[in-house]
This record gives sequence, structure tokens and C-alpha cells, in this order.
Amino acid sequence: MARPLDCGFGIADCGLRIVKCGVRTPRLVVGMGFWYNFGVSFPQYSTGRKVMLLKIVGAVIGLVAAVVTITLSQAAMSLVVEPPSAEMMNDPDTMRAFVAGLPATAYLILAIGYAIGSFIGGFVAGKISGGSAAGFFPAMFVGGVLTFFGVVNFFVTMPGSPLWAIILCLATYLPFAALGNKMSGGKSTA
Repeated sequence: MARPLDCGFGIADCGLRIVKCGVRTPRLVVGMGFWYNFGVSFPQYSTGRKVMLLKIVGAVIGLVAAVVTITLSQAAMSLVVEPPSAEMMNDPDTMRAFVAGLPATAYLILAIGYAIGSFIGGFVAGKISGGSAAGFFPAMFVGGVLTFFGVVNFFVTMPGSPLWAIILCLATYLPFAALGNKMSGGKSTA
């Protein structure tokens, strides 16, 4: 493994570039002095910093994966019910009536999408962070952020949702993120 300084790369570089390091494969240099070569490696950081960096990266990428999955599930909900128009979105009373009139299947699709998104987010966070033991807090971060935005969604964006749907949907985030993390493998906390 080539050292970063053998490549003419210093800590002051904050860009993204490909460098030849005197070995057969080029390395993609990313940000504050670490490089990527078919796996994550942070050679100049101590072990504690590497672990923390992997947890942060795992949490962020897990959250992105969860949001993409939930967005796709909400798009699938449009197969059951027509989405509200722009005029409807701007009028709170009309939006409240629209949301109150949604069929139960729309809320079930939404809850399933939230569960799958949370599972995928927890799984990705756990995998990147190094397994279920190391990925527990990143997965719970993903579940917590999704829960926060779920509360915002139900009480600001979609006011008037039935109480059973709110409880069902909000109860999916943390458990399914934890399950996804558990399924990511690695060392168990038990």
C-alpha cells in the first residue's frame, strides 16, 4: 500500500482527483487527505478516527438510501390515489380534506414504504459502519432522523391523517432501522 505522501498528496488538498501512486492502480483522492481504492481506507488517521469516520459516512449514506426508498414508495402510492394538485397543496383546508379522504390502502402502502426505507437505511448504515455492533448508533441516527421528518410530514405537510395511520407509520422507523442494522451482519452486541 502506497503512503499518501508518496503520491504528492498533502492534507491541504481538499479536491477530488485521480493520482498515480507508483503502483498499478490509480487512486481516487477524496477530501481531507484520505483515498479510495475499491474499499475505504484512511491511512493517516488513527484507528479511533477511522471508526468514527466510517460511522458518520455510514449514517449519511444510510439516510440517503432510506430517503430514496421512501420517495420511491410514495411514488408507488400514486398508483392507488391521484396526488394532490399544486393548488390543493397551497390551501391547508383543501389539503386536510384530501388527506382525510385517502383510502386505508394508501396509508398501508406508505407504512410499508417507510418500513422498507428504514430497513434499507439501517442496513446500509450498519454495513458501512462495520457490522451490527458498530452500526447500531448510525442506524438509530437514521431511524431518529426519519422519525423526526415523519412527524413533520404528518403534522405539517399532511395534516388530517387518521390517528391509526400516524401511529403505524411513526412506529416503523426505529424498529426497522434496528432490524436492518442487525441483518447487516458482523459482530453482534449480545
